[in-house]
Amino acid sequence: MKRIFLLVCLGVAFSVSDYAQSEMVEKAEFVPGEFLLSFKDGVDERENMSIQEGIVVTEVPSVDKLNKQFRVKSMEPIFPQVYKSYGFPSIYKVKLPEDTDILTAIKNYQRDPNIEHAEPNWIFHTCITPDDEYFEYQWGVRKIDAPKAWDVHTGTENVVIAIVDTGIDYDHPDIAGNIWINEDEIPNNRIDDDHNGHIDDRIGWDWDDGDNDPADENGHGTHVSGIAGAVTNNTIGIAGTSWKCKLMAVRGLNERGKGRYDALIGGIAYACVNGAKVINMSWGQYLRAMPDWAIIYMTRILKIAYEEYGCVMPAAAGNDNIDMDRAPRWGLFPGVSGFCIGVAATNIYDQKADYSNYGSKVDVSAPGVIIYSTMPTYHVTMNDEGYNMNYDYLQGTSMATPFVSGLAGLLLSQHPEWTNLEVISRIENTADPIDYLNPGYEGKLGKGRINVAKALTSKTSFTDEKGNNVKSYYIGLDNIFVTTIDHSEIGSLEVKVSDSATGDMETLILEEIYSKEGYFRNTRGLTSSLTPTGIPENGNLETLDGNLILASYTDSDDPVDTSTSTVSMVKKEITIDDILKEIDNYLSNGSIDNDGVGNSLKVKLNKAKAKIEAGQTNTAINILNAFINEVSAQKGKHITSETADSLISNVNSIIESFKK
Repeated sequence: MKRIFLLVCLGVAFSVSDYAQSEMVEKAEFVPGEFLLSFKDGVDERENMSIQEGIVVTEVPSVDKLNKQFRVKSMEPIFPQVYKSYGFPSIYKVKLPEDTDILTAIKNYQRDPNIEHAEPNWIFHTCITPDDEYFEYQWGVRKIDAPKAWDVHTGTENVVIAIVDTGIDYDHPDIAGNIWINEDEIPNNRIDDDHNGHIDDRIGWDWDDGDNDPADENGHGTHVSGIAGAVTNNTIGIAGTSWKCKLMAVRGLNERGKGRYDALIGGIAYACVNGAKVINMSWGQYLRAMPDWAIIYMTRILKIAYEEYGCVMPAAAGNDNIDMDRAPRWGLFPGVSGFCIGVAATNIYDQKADYSNYGSKVDVSAPGVIIYSTMPTYHVTMNDEGYNMNYDYLQGTSMATPFVSGLAGLLLSQHPEWTNLEVISRIENTADPIDYLNPGYEGKLGKGRINVAKALTSKTSFTDEKGNNVKSYYIGLDNIFVTTIDHSEIGSLEVKVSDSATGDMETLILEEIYSKEGYFRNTRGLTSSLTPTGIPENGNLETLDGNLILASYTDSDDPVDTSTSTVSMVKKEITIDDILKEIDNYLSNGSIDNDGVGNSLKVKLNKAKAKIEAGQTNTAINILNAFINEVSAQKGKHITSETADSLISNVNSIIESFKK
């Protein structure tokens, strides 16, 4: 995941100069007459709160002076009191007259020495975009190779995917069987039986209206739910990415597809408290030149969900065809958060959807164009906009995101012992590369388009014999991903990676992936090599298929102790797409020095790929043999000997796979 770009500093007060960006803030949408507020530690803000002459009195004199000045009529906690015991902070929704200048009020409260932070009650939006074209039903499920994965695993009821959205039609015949039920809550007895702060939340919670009925009044949430986990193999409707994972209905967006800040962070917290391990967020809020004080509460809640509850949180990248790297603080939250998996949308040809945002903050891509899924079986707002009941097509990064959530559910079902970091790494590192299909967007669509079959069947394994923190992942033909957690460190860590067979050792500097949090990562190039043992450091780790690689570092707090992790390196099955990408890399670094040769090779590979897809395997093998002959003829001329040997070896691997 790309977490480098931003971590809002939770304790920083903003200055008047921050409001030089007020034009940006005013263009962003937030609830009139409301803002969110938290008190500093040690301030007794709740027990003595009362209403006097229509104004909230906290018995904190400086705050009461501000309350009187801005005519504060209510100050209610977002979370139930019991959420404190689950590790969530006290955040209050403050209500004032709707004509109040909210930004001025926030500025004044932020300056108060008893106030930790204040910000608007932002409004977030669904990330869909309508279109009338039709493709074959559920092309997206086949594109991500889900049918092959279902031979391995179809999910388990023990894994819960929270759909924080417009709600769910929980009686839909293609969804009802997978709806999460709060078994600790006795229905309709008006008692909080499980003491989680919510009365009769048998099937989830509606944070928009504040009640126990999270029924979908828009349509968006039901559509998202079907993609992630519709009941499958039941002779009706559609197939979900996960067949059996439970879907938790958490309504944070209203019938118009808009959601208040307080409702959405409440929904995320609810999902954590009630056992969800995956939280789908197909919505966002745009902020240009994001000021330091924006989205702090969202960042804080996502951090708790990620670190304390181990949640995997796929989030939409947004639908405005925007390069999110074009300005230092441009973003769509939570999709660009370092705690989430940012998901871009692609079409049936693995090309970026026309509308999808992109940039280095995107982690993976998934199908998002003309996606067929469930719609409510009763009238909702989207029916008035021309959409059908029961099932229909939608498109957007909203639709791409639940494919990733469903995959995360499958991985957690298959590997219940895995951490969220391990799940996220597997999703990213088994994605199919698509940069070569998206000229101009290289490196801006994440690691590629997700591949469910590869994620569930990858032969990559990892063990940590001493139970320490360094973890390493083999992630493809040409690099290794290394990550570690060391909260005592900031800045960077030096890690040694070595190969058990070749004896090669490389120094890898792991950079902190977000400020002062102790999470570090970096990558190192891999080359399949027959070079002699003991070659000097050259920036690439020379290794062979199946070799063991050791990654180690010395803990700064205890120089005597070395934390180690051993990774069993087994290369994934090589595909033609991998070799196409390899050729592009060789052209860019000069290993193939003639574009005509490179293009000729790519033409042959694409022809072979087309024949394979048409089931004409023998013809494909003949074309691949012609590819090998051309590489052999150009070896030492327009293709370096090492590059030619690598290409020939990889293509032979594909040919051999067809003969097995």
